[in-house]
Amino acid sequence: MEKKLFVNTIIAAYNAQAVNPELMFVKQSDRNATQEKTVYYTLDNVNFNESQELIKNKPLEFHLKVTDSNLVGTSFAGTNTKDLKLQLYIESDDGKKVEGIGGENTKVKEIHLPVYKAGERQAEYEDGYVYVNSGNVYDFTLNELQNYESYLKTSAGYKGKVTLYAKISCKYIYYGTEKEAQSIAQINICQRQLFDLD
Repeated sequence: MEKKLFVNTIIAAYNAQAVNPELMFVKQSDRNATQEKTVYYTLDNVNFNESQELIKNKPLEFHLKVTDSNLVGTSFAGTNTKDLKLQLYIESDDGKKVEGIGGENTKVKEIHLPVYKAGERQAEYEDGYVYVNSGNVYDFTLNELQNYESYLKTSAGYKGKVTLYAKISCKYIYYGTEKEAQSIAQINICQRQLFDLD
């Protein structure tokens, strides 16, 4: 009876502490890497023309650390293998409001990019999303920045800052009831100003 009491106490304490998964942008593809809050893009002043400056087509690399400390969970497919659904969004003036992302007036558009773990591309499910697992760092890249120019530019010129959001959600069993938890991380894509030197 004492053993049963001990086990039930531990389980009750765990259930009371069921938490959301954790998601963080980090500086490199390493679980011990520090948090990354900003990446930079630059304008190609050399190829400047009268209508606009061109974005230098240097890829922007992103690294996401995923942690989920909930021990009991289920998958979106209904199997007993827990997974986390990853979605990527970028700030956009003609986007829509997504619950939990940004402030009251933040509008975003969902983007779909290949996601890699240790250089291996992660499979996409039929719904187009990528499923990830706790304890890993996942990488993705904005390769062709010109394709994202509409997010980085307005009629008045290039924006000083655009925010990229990552969202993970998972299902877990809480006192016999299936619940869903989510976490959102963000990173700023800022314009780096270059100056002409004499």
